[in-house]
Amino acid sequence: MSYLYNINNNIISKYDDEIALDKIYFLECRVPTKEDLTKYDKKNTADEINKMVSRNDFIDSIKEHISQIETKVPLYDIYSDNLFLINNLNVYTRVVKQYYRFPDKQLIRGLEENLNSYDKNNTDEIEKRKIRKIFLILDFMKNFNIDTLEKTYHSVIYKYSTEFGKEIIYCKRPSFNKYIISTKPYYSRSEIINMALNMGIKLPNKYLDRKYLAELCDKVRQNDVSYDVLLSHQKHIIQNDAMGIVQYYTIQGSYFINKYLRNQVKYNTRNQLLDDLINPLSDICTTSPAFDKSYILYRFVNEDSYLSNLNIGDTFTEEGFMSTTRNPFYRADLYSFGFILIKIRVPANIQGIGLCLETLSHFPDEQEIIFPPMSKFKLISKDKKCVYYHTDEKFSSKVKTRYEFEWVGNVKNFKVPRKIYTGETKTVDFLNARYKDTYTLSERISYFINEYVNVMSQFISIVGNKQIVNIAERFDSTGAYKNFYAIKNVQNGFSIYALHNGYLLYFIELCEIDGKTMMHVNYYVKYNTLDKSNILNDMDLVKYISSIAYYFGIANVLIYAEYKSCSDNKKNKEPIQRQFGQRSFSNKIADKKENTNEDKSVYVGNYCYDFYNYLKNGNKRFSNIPSIELTPKFSYIDLDHLKNVSIEKIISKNDRDEIYQVYEKIYVQQNKNTDVASFFIWVIENKCYLIDALVSKFDRIYYMINPFKNDVYILEPITFLYNRKMIDSYTSVIQDDIFEPREVYLSQKNEYRTSRTDTSEEA
Repeated sequence: MSYLYNINNNIISKYDDEIALDKIYFLECRVPTKEDLTKYDKKNTADEINKMVSRNDFIDSIKEHISQIETKVPLYDIYSDNLFLINNLNVYTRVVKQYYRFPDKQLIRGLEENLNSYDKNNTDEIEKRKIRKIFLILDFMKNFNIDTLEKTYHSVIYKYSTEFGKEIIYCKRPSFNKYIISTKPYYSRSEIINMALNMGIKLPNKYLDRKYLAELCDKVRQNDVSYDVLLSHQKHIIQNDAMGIVQYYTIQGSYFINKYLRNQVKYNTRNQLLDDLINPLSDICTTSPAFDKSYILYRFVNEDSYLSNLNIGDTFTEEGFMSTTRNPFYRADLYSFGFILIKIRVPANIQGIGLCLETLSHFPDEQEIIFPPMSKFKLISKDKKCVYYHTDEKFSSKVKTRYEFEWVGNVKNFKVPRKIYTGETKTVDFLNARYKDTYTLSERISYFINEYVNVMSQFISIVGNKQIVNIAERFDSTGAYKNFYAIKNVQNGFSIYALHNGYLLYFIELCEIDGKTMMHVNYYVKYNTLDKSNILNDMDLVKYISSIAYYFGIANVLIYAEYKSCSDNKKNKEPIQRQFGQRSFSNKIADKKENTNEDKSVYVGNYCYDFYNYLKNGNKRFSNIPSIELTPKFSYIDLDHLKNVSIEKIISKNDRDEIYQVYEKIYVQQNKNTDVASFFIWVIENKCYLIDALVSKFDRIYYMINPFKNDVYILEPITFLYNRKMIDSYTSVIQDDIFEPREVYLSQKNEYRTSRTDTSEEA
């Protein structure tokens, strides 16, 4: 039994241990303070309790007792900046899978420092709520003997979990930010130990206790690239309008660009389209913000013939963009890079060394940092029989060769030294182009490539009144790129796409599966942030798509909804966030020197413009095209349903994001409409960085068909062309469209380039 001070009744009462912690957590009771013992209502307090109050150890004995209760354990959640009472059976899962942490003295000290760093005059309701939560957490923890409670926590995590718990410690990563999905909050015990060993730190031959691990933590975390550096590099990319190039580079671009730069292509002339990507990307790299201190970066390759003849002190020049990772435990075996390790030390306070891509990359878990072409590195050591310590012993045993370099310099204003291309790039009119009358789509694609596509995989088309250079290439959607293709798990896909200032303008997929031909348009472009409305109008795009479908004999075409960047919304008052959500890409205990006022201008997101435009303005996309020619896969009735559902039906104060707090503290104070549709519009216009988190909750009201998972239109191209007299004959073909409803909130796995067979030149 626990003796607690009842705040409302001003008495000290006895409570069963099963409910004692809840009474304290929900602010009904607390462990009595010395002041409470002088003013509580003795008349309405049991005599036996009044006698106990006089004991000198009364308060301490209560704290000791409730600190030993094992039914629930208080744990801190860094994503919601809150403390929760967790059932003993769930403690292990919360700690290991969801990064909750026990509020030990170190964490409490961090909270106190965090509290002191807040601007007390800040009037923002969300910031004020954060301050109040910290006050409540600190007050709650005053009810316990922290040392005893920590022993109880360790007992619970061992006793009620089926897995071992010693990996769990509090060692916060400098790179962590809850809005950047590639960053994780804490190091594990084994990560700290292996990083220390790789740094040459000699460890004692005994069990390493928490105090010693805390000392190691301070040493090893120095090589983790800080969040401030990641933020500064993302701002640099955004401010220089290079998001499109970076996004293209992290998926298709790196392969084609580096093949070209390393002279591994079949032509020796300039590729103007690639040059227009390479030059600005190189410039962004060579003007990037300086690193705040010296760091070690890692690169794994499977072939080292181009390095093996180097002597210590020699300089190596990389012709292409060289990819590295800041993650020393990167599992290169999973991503087909290799087991030859290259470590590169970069200096502090020098602008333009390399560029951190992870916050904008399609594969953020790579934690990629690239060096521009013609970067120079000096070899400082090499070891053919190295020992590399890794959290995975199998991986560690495969790493035998290690090269260590230091960055020397690079070339500013880099230009590709090739002669101008003088060959022909054909202009294709798909309605009148020659084609091979064959039975298979594959044969027709092969004929088209041989007849119309040049050595650089390019052809020209006229869309509306614009001349556009297209790229035609095969694709494999069985591995790393699976989530970026509508047509998945095929090795013989064919794509046609165009770029505008480094951004994807459109992306068309064609394939034949089990005799069914299919064509999908702009699935991947959702991951892009280009506003295409001022470049191509919908009618011109549909005409062009229909002509391609006509040429290749496609009966039905799936066109995916238009998405726009949060930054394009002029009403958006809040900075923007990039997360991996919807068709999907997408708190903080501060160290003493960390900035607790997070700058959300680093975060870039996008939203379904078609749905936003309909819910706000009543405008249906493609309304000028008859439904017999083009019809939505989703239902506008389902979208209208959002106007009749209260937002409180889909949000909860227990959610780990901040939407509930934003709704409660800001939205309802400013708006009378509490329906989901109104809140959806408001979030896009005011807190767009939260839109992915909001949309992920819509499954709570759409039990059968969620329109946000069916954001696609079905086009019958032959009907469309015939009705406009663009073709003379009409053949009606009925074919089921092959469409898989998408996950609204995907988390991209780090499987980058698994389908590539390049050697060490790729990373």
